Amino acid sequence: MIIRKSALIQYALIYLMMIYNGGVLYADIKVERPIYIQIVSYTIIIVGFLAIFLNKKKYGNQYCLYISAILVIAVMIVRYTVGGVGLSALVDYLSCIMMAFLTVSVDKKMFPTRVINVVYCFAGLSVICYLLQIFSPNILKMLLSPFKSSFSYNDWSAAAYGGSMVNISYTAWGKLLFTMREGEMTRNLGIFTEPGNYQIVLNCAMFFLLFLPQFYLFNNKQMKRRFIVITLAILTTQSTSGYLILLSYFITFFFIKDYSNMTNIRKTILGLLFLAAIFLILDYNIRGNNSLLYTAVIGKLFNEGNMDITASTGVWRLGTIGTSALLMIMHPLGAGFDTTFSVIQQQLAGSAGGALMAFGAALGIIPFFATIIWYIYPVVRSSSLTVAAKITFMILFFQSVMAQSKVFYPFIVCISIWLLVNRKNDHLKYENGIYLR
Repeated sequence: MIIRKSALIQYALIYLMMIYNGGVLYADIKVERPIYIQIVSYTIIIVGFLAIFLNKKKYGNQYCLYISAILVIAVMIVRYTVGGVGLSALVDYLSCIMMAFLTVSVDKKMFPTRVINVVYCFAGLSVICYLLQIFSPNILKMLLSPFKSSFSYNDWSAAAYGGSMVNISYTAWGKLLFTMREGEMTRNLGIFTEPGNYQIVLNCAMFFLLFLPQFYLFNNKQMKRRFIVITLAILTTQSTSGYLILLSYFITFFFIKDYSNMTNIRKTILGLLFLAAIFLILDYNIRGNNSLLYTAVIGKLFNEGNMDITASTGVWRLGTIGTSALLMIMHPLGAGFDTTFSVIQQQLAGSAGGALMAFGAALGIIPFFATIIWYIYPVVRSSSLTVAAKITFMILFFQSVMAQSKVFYPFIVCISIWLLVNRKNDHLKYENGIYLR
């Protein structure tokens, strides 16, 4: 079997997208050896711009230039008027945008197939490692290299004897293929710093799998296998955001007539829901407050028996969103990140998620709305998606950028870019065991 150079490049870029999507390796290198991240990021940005201008036949779409120009101008205005935003933020935005653009453009026809395959392989490995993490973590501790993670806790035990509080980093194991970390031993992190980042990757791959079946090279059996494995991976992350996005996918498939012809996948979804319900009930009855159902749903949505979206980290997310919205109104041209996060800390004594709103508060109303439009425009205009699929993308996008800490996640960006560069609807077909391009 001959593997094309474009395939190797695209697979490597997909893995790099995963790392930049909140990977442990990215976070670790950024702290320990930030120069490496800077070199890679600048290289991606430069190569991206050069490709657009010098190879117009393959990389000639200039859609990424529009948002890049808006971001550059916004950062310059804020930096020279109020300060509090630097080149590092701009590089982070542009590198994620250009990385997604280059990854898609290397081979736009094969991108959906390859991105699903990569995520499927990592999802399968993570589910296996997750089971080991639950039942025999010592095996993973022997196989994976330990390191001090960027997550920590305060130890106050010495204070009882007149000592000082000590900040202790959680120990973690593994960076490249799977990560296990103290404090998250009951959740599937994949190769990411937190489950919320992992579920974005999984749900983006699921979006391609469920809503764009005419563009990848899988028969029904292969599709079903990938669906089951990726679903299991999402469930084991115990991410509330991941569950809400996945639920929107399932609702679309069950109640929208456009997908009534996909009988096999509908049956699979129904079967998985039934098995998941049985498992969650048994797990809750056995482990109570430590169960998956409690930690991922009940503990985050209910407080003292009543529905409360401010339970758990919800209060910080809503507070961050509300405070950022007020700042955006008060400073329509941007308040800068220093002022934004300073005000959030003063008002809330903490923060969580709300990335899109904090982004708007820091850089201003124009880049805030421009970013939303830039993401959504290719989806709304796409003839490849049904109205229901377009709505599920809105849920995927807003739930992710409102609940998490970044605005430009490469995996979400790549959906918008792929729909734009594939406007001619170049289908792939699978007939009699042969892939037809």
